[in-house]
Amino acid sequence: MRERDLYGVMVLAVVGVSAFCVVGWGTRLANELAGVGAFVLAAITAAPVVAKWWGGSKPFASSRGKPGIESDEEREKRYRRGIEAGDAWAMYLLGILRKQQGNLDEAERWIRKAADAGLVNAMLNLSVMAERRGDTAQAREWMRKAADS
Repeated sequence: MRERDLYGVMVLAVVGVSAFCVVGWGTRLANELAGVGAFVLAAITAAPVVAKWWGGSKPFASSRGKPGIESDEEREKRYRRGIEAGDAWAMYLLGILRKQQGNLDEAERWIRKAADAGLVNAMLNLSVMAERRGDTAQAREWMRKAADS
């Protein structure tokens, strides 16, 4: 098994994603993304989000004009309420929203705040972001922090 494969297995073990989630999300994402990164993203995306500010079970996927799914503006308002309450998940999810919108600098800033608050999913996401930039040393550092948390 290559080091890159071990990296992916470690991510899945740290996040604790079931085989069903990995296959269900990973297969779909693997068609769009190459290598272990798809499974890392699947593990991060499939993580449960439970917080007082959540306000229901609306999905946090971008609405893309589909009825019944909240808009990016609604999501941001909800996340900002959580951030005001000091919730690391809200920081993380605002970072994910910014990432989906293509604002990678702001995305990394919010995800880093969540990681600094101890959120393992944020640490894993920062590891993936660093790897995609080609900064393997930083990717390993975030992975170690996640594993140690």
